[in-house]
Amino acid sequence: MRTRVWPIWGTFRLPGRAAKVLPAVFLPALLLAAGCAGPLRPSIQKSGDVWMRAEPPQALGPGARVVVLPALSDLGNERRASIGLELLVEEIRSRRPGWTLIPAEKLIDPAEAGPSEKEAREILGRSTGVQGISEEDARKLSALAGATHLIQLRLLFLKTEGEAEVSFLTAVFRADTGQKVWEGTGRGIGQHTIFGLFGPISVPVFFRSIAKEAVQAVADRLPD
Repeated sequence: MRTRVWPIWGTFRLPGRAAKVLPAVFLPALLLAAGCAGPLRPSIQKSGDVWMRAEPPQALGPGARVVVLPALSDLGNERRASIGLELLVEEIRSRRPGWTLIPAEKLIDPAEAGPSEKEAREILGRSTGVQGISEEDARKLSALAGATHLIQLRLLFLKTEGEAEVSFLTAVFRADTGQKVWEGTGRGIGQHTIFGLFGPISVPVFFRSIAKEAVQAVADRLPD
């Protein structure tokens, strides 16, 4: 004997336009009810610290010319680090309009091939390791760019089941000595799990949203 299974929706089928409208209304309502016991948007927190500052603190000055070095990151996070660097550049330009930011890519422009371009390429090739740029290379690169300072950002990205954390360790180097005159960090943490009537629900937190908070925490603490 064959058993026939009747779909529930077929049992309660509505005539005409209602049969098309009700599924579109029913599903969002169910999802809304599922999340009504928790927040519908993820929470993002930011914090920052100054790890080291020159004594006495040295301001960069209103007319600073700053080389923006390539961002450092763990393998596989290069794109995220680039996004963080773009956000930091935007923040600095809005907060320090008198500063001139010189992207490192300008120093290795093939259109300006020559001894200085070759030397800059070699220096930048050595500046992507764990330690970043050395004091000697910082002095040389600053001289090639006519800069007063350099800035380098390192991304630390951690993602677990319940949250994502983004930290940007940022260092500022003085051109004539190549030494760090400022070092700090900005941190953003995004919660991406909410709890509804039917249990935990995953809510996406875009990396850029968390990174922007972390970058702003860095920019809040940068010397003038």
